[in-house]
Amino acid sequence: MTKIMIEQIDDALATVAGLMQWPGGRGLAYLPIFERLEREREQMASLDNRLAMAIARAKGRPSPALWEWRVEHRDNGQSTIAGRAGQAMTKITIEQIDDALGTLARLMQAQGEHGLAYLPIFERLEREREQMASLNGRLARAVARVKGRF
Repeated sequence: MTKIMIEQIDDALATVAGLMQWPGGRGLAYLPIFERLEREREQMASLDNRLAMAIARAKGRPSPALWEWRVEHRDNGQSTIAGRAGQAMTKITIEQIDDALGTLARLMQAQGEHGLAYLPIFERLEREREQMASLNGRLARAVARVKGRF
């Protein structure tokens, strides 16, 4: 498969727009194609922007792929994930999610259209980040309100 670029979609949109201007209303038959191309362009531009933001947020931090991870099995049948210095991972931070998003974004860009296979994971991480940021913001506002009363 050939990778489609935003510029190619823009060219196709211009061509279809020209066809739609045919006299007698015959050009309106191309409206569904035009709308589909617009949606495809919007999705592609949105993904490009989201990937760029994820990479920018993760800049300057080591890639999570370089961390050491292992699963520790306990006698009681439970398992924990240990990372970096062998500490049990009990809390995921926004910075860790940013790191994962940045690494995943670079992987997706390097893989071209095959990188889209990782899109569901990328979108899930984005949702998790937004939820965590929203919760952190709400907690900070609640603490500020309480501090303001004392």
